[in-house]
Amino acid sequence: MRYFIGVTDDSWYEFLAQRRPPEVNFWRPGAAETFRAIEPGAPFLFKLHSPQNYIAGGGFFLLWRAA
Repeated sequence: MRYFIGVTDDSWYEFLAQRRPPEVNFWRPGAAETFRAIEPGAPFLFKLHSPQNYIAGGGFFLLWRAA
């Protein structure tokens, strides 16, 4: 099984953890290409920046949409 680990900001993680939304968006600054690292339905994990350096949450990738 393939999965993807996206590094995320600690404060953004805390913001989302307090609200527990049913879905979240994950974007990459300046990303102009289609996201093809994993297929829809694959696990998408969120890792915190240093010094935490651990997986803080995750979900399942649904789709990529151009802005």
